[in-house]
Amino acid sequence: MKIIKLFFLLLFLGVLGSVLYLGYLGFIPVVSNFMGANKPKDLGIKYSQENYDSYVQKALTKITLANTGADPADSVRYSGQISLKESFSPEDISARLNYSNWKYMPVSNTQLRINSDGSVEFSANVLMDRLPGFIAYAGLGKYSLEDVNKGLKYINLLKINPPLYIKFKAGVADNNINLNVQTIQVGRFTLPLEKLGANEVLTQSAENVFSKTTGFYAKSVSFSDGKMKFEGSVPEKMEVETN
Repeated sequence: MKIIKLFFLLLFLGVLGSVLYLGYLGFIPVVSNFMGANKPKDLGIKYSQENYDSYVQKALTKITLANTGADPADSVRYSGQISLKESFSPEDISARLNYSNWKYMPVSNTQLRINSDGSVEFSANVLMDRLPGFIAYAGLGKYSLEDVNKGLKYINLLKINPPLYIKFKAGVADNNINLNVQTIQVGRFTLPLEKLGANEVLTQSAENVFSKTTGFYAKSVSFSDGKMKFEGSVPEKMEVETN
């Protein structure tokens, strides 16, 4: 009887430990809510709708909204070209992402911080139901949408929007991207960057977006002095598929 009791005690502790650990990683909604593990890392960036308006005003591209049921790959359309030399604060960039009306914007609760050494930190919740549409638009290099959907189906069973944290250094010269990803965390789990080929995948995605953005050319993009500095050209108009 003692052996049976011990067995069930160990089984209970094993299950409890697994639940608490997965909750800590951000993968079990109720436990994660209690432990705060479903919340993105706080980078100390505070912003408002005014920061979004500031970004849009400085970026010059006129944004219009559409609801035509477009294919995700064609859910953003551009026209025209206009020169731009401007700098954007972390608050402006964070607000631009957070208040986006794009149907497939895959993140919420965004924060972006630019550090004194030029590194950039980004945190948000990943909106799992929007991720396939985003990938159809941006691409993921050697990974097809079918590959991604196979991986996502297991996470989707948990009905969560996990927190994401990325730290990287980046710059652009004549539309050529130089990217060095230092850390990617989903929940509290740190991804093995070398095995995933993170630099390659994210660079390819960014280059895909560059190539399909009519009128866009980044002569120079840098992160320094707490700002993102851009020089080049941008579309004059952008039509965005919205809900």
